[in-house]
Amino acid sequence: MGLAFLLFLPWSGGADNTTPFLAVVLIVFVASVFELWQVPVLLSFSTKVGPRISPNRIVAMAYLSVALGSALSGVISAWYSPAHEFAYFGSTGVAAIVLAAILGALTPPSAEP
Repeated sequence: MGLAFLLFLPWSGGADNTTPFLAVVLIVFVASVFELWQVPVLLSFSTKVGPRISPNRIVAMAYLSVALGSALSGVISAWYSPAHEFAYFGSTGVAAIVLAAILGALTPPSAEP
């Protein structure tokens, strides 16, 4: 998802309406692909690690984490300023990639083949 933020960088700092329409389509496509890749993995993981007696609670927590991410993106979007576009998209993109790398490094390998 951080890559989608970094794709805005070539057009940041320009005048109004300088991002080409096809670039916006590409950025939305990349963000959509990342969303489609991570949600099934999240749901599969949540049913595997949750207690067998109530898997619906763990799935509900997974959906709550997605909702929390959406709410957090609304808070972060308040920091956007046209004068600081490069810093905004660069820092949010790098932060997302670094956080993903940290979480990937802390995740133990799967026991299943």
